[in-house]
Amino acid sequence: MLKRYLVGTDFDKTLSKEDSGIHVAELIGVDISDFEKKLDDLRVKYFLQPGAELAYLLTHDEQFKGKVTKEILKKAGKRTQLKDTTKEFFEILKNPIKGVKRGEEYLFVPYVISAAPKEIVEACLEDIISPDNIVATEFTFDERGIVKGIKKTIAGYGKVIALDEILERENIPKNQVIYIGDGLSDIHLMLEVRTYKGFPISVSLSSYLSHVAHISVISAETVAVLIPILKNIVGYSEARIRDFLLEKGLAIRSLQEAEVYWPAIRKI
Repeated sequence: MLKRYLVGTDFDKTLSKEDSGIHVAELIGVDISDFEKKLDDLRVKYFLQPGAELAYLLTHDEQFKGKVTKEILKKAGKRTQLKDTTKEFFEILKNPIKGVKRGEEYLFVPYVISAAPKEIVEACLEDIISPDNIVATEFTFDERGIVKGIKKTIAGYGKVIALDEILERENIPKNQVIYIGDGLSDIHLMLEVRTYKGFPISVSLSSYLSHVAHISVISAETVAVLIPILKNIVGYSEARIRDFLLEKGLAIRSLQEAEVYWPAIRKI
């Protein structure tokens, strides 16, 4: 029996080591500290869906508007560094994984669902995942290839809409969704996945995300998120997980589990 699950993952700081927008700023000569201040200012104002800040800057900010081309976005993608074992993570998902019961198999269908520009994500993940499995923010461009406007932003609640479209296309039920994310832009989607008894995974210790996720995985290795998937979905023991990864040329050097609290206490 084959069980199909959707594995959705964010891009910036989930698969990548840094925010890809930094490289867009660098390529057009904007100081990184100025860029980060602009992002912080937009977040404080709360008038954008979380994650849509870069899209706004590219289409409205005087330092970015009219200066960013499709080629610059692709170059920014090539400069963005992926976390270690990202390629191995997607390679493992290409084939069904045997379950604990005889004849039981799991097929995990991967999708990247990101607020980052689609050109950046596609360029960074070239030869790792099909562009058809990447859903990201899209722009319109003028005849010179310069960003002109926003066609679609996959940020905040936009990720929930994107997920619904993917599930319809793949014919996968909502309770068979795994989503991996790290930031504010992922909260809407994680809540949606959790509500329908799916499996949200955080790769950040941020309190606002970790209490929504089913589990948090803190590692510099992308393939580490397979550990809770193999344990909680496939039903593997820790020993079998170690053997499974060893077969793929990956060794677990250490594996620690901890319960985390975020108490906020004040005198009354």
